[in-house]
Amino acid sequence: EETGITSLKEETGITSLKEETGITSLKEETGITSLKEETVITSLKEETGITSLKEETGITSLTRMNQKEQQLKNHHMKVTSPNISVTHHWVFQTNASLTYVHMSTIAKFSAGHVVTAFQASSISEGCNDQSIFISSSNDDGVTWSPVQFAQHDTYALWGPVLYVEPKAEILWLFYTASTEYQKREDPNCGGFGRSYPGGEVRFVTSKDRGKTWSQPRVILSFQAHGPVGKMTANPLIVTETGRWMLPYWQEPHTVYDKGIGAAGVLVSDDNGVSWVTYGSIHNNATWLIENTLFQYQSGEILQMFRSKAGFIYESWSHNNGETWATATPGRLLNPDSKVCLSAKATGNGAAVLAYNPSQTARRPLVLSQSFSRETGWQLFATLDKDSSCTYQYPTVLVSGDTIFTTYSADTRVGIKLAVATFYDYQQ
Repeated sequence: EETGITSLKEETGITSLKEETGITSLKEETGITSLKEETVITSLKEETGITSLKEETGITSLTRMNQKEQQLKNHHMKVTSPNISVTHHWVFQTNASLTYVHMSTIAKFSAGHVVTAFQASSISEGCNDQSIFISSSNDDGVTWSPVQFAQHDTYALWGPVLYVEPKAEILWLFYTASTEYQKREDPNCGGFGRSYPGGEVRFVTSKDRGKTWSQPRVILSFQAHGPVGKMTANPLIVTETGRWMLPYWQEPHTVYDKGIGAAGVLVSDDNGVSWVTYGSIHNNATWLIENTLFQYQSGEILQMFRSKAGFIYESWSHNNGETWATATPGRLLNPDSKVCLSAKATGNGAAVLAYNPSQTARRPLVLSQSFSRETGWQLFATLDKDSSCTYQYPTVLVSGDTIFTTYSADTRVGIKLAVATFYDYQQ
């Protein structure tokens, strides 16, 4: 009724679902008793704007495709794949000493050693005791070490980004440090004082997996392109040429901020020794912040943005990040909250995106995949959906057949990890 298909046999050549697939019972095969109950989709047209399956995907015969290929083509279907298992673990839960936690990041060494970092305060976001904390796991995220200071300073620290340099296994920590120019008056931070988000972008490195750190180095100052406060939040990617690319954005808040609100990339062609910036992506109708990157096999680089317009915005680069197209809204919903693309593709070449598919709420938290600019996005896993909590600010890490996603389970509850595993085929 919804797609214009009146006869399964006429449309696909299939006369028997059992004969074509070996499935005699949807319930027996998947545990699903109601497709509507499982997907919460009552109308394909209402959910995706698709009025004809044939028109949208070019599929005229399902007999030409195996089950996996069909999942990849029908990229607007909102069905959690039955070949994904999702487990949950707490990285850290708030306590009397740290009542606010947010903006987590995750990286992985070899042999199951995983590290996370996040910003935390004893009082609230932006209080100047807000520091970067780190925790590690030796069992792929099941259990975690007690948190330790990674970095702290006079003013608030923000937006940690972890990256493991593969051959040397050096751990890099990028973050933003507020300066005197981000100072704001707020009596609710006790004697610490408070800062607006932003400042200067720094990094430190560790050769012992986060136990000790080098001295901080500034790679993008408050004065650059402005002056205006800079921020980081999402993973660094390494392009096919070996170029390091770290997304950042500018966010003016005070009279000292003279530069515009815009987003760009920090680029290094010598493994972090020197850095330059490219891009000044902005939109007069909405802010474009907390940008995230992925390079497809075609060489195109996608940059996505949080926006206030109800949708995730997108920009593309065809020259290794040196110039960027005008950002435009895509089809995916956004409740004015951070999204995250995987820095690496899955084994079958897909980008993974973690986001909240809503315009009003930071829940549920889901994963979608995309194989190219043309195929769009297919939702394949729901990580968390309980209406009693928000699940926000995800960071995604692809490692073999496993996808690690850290996120804030509210900023007053803790940092949570969802581990999604493909268990019926090898990537």
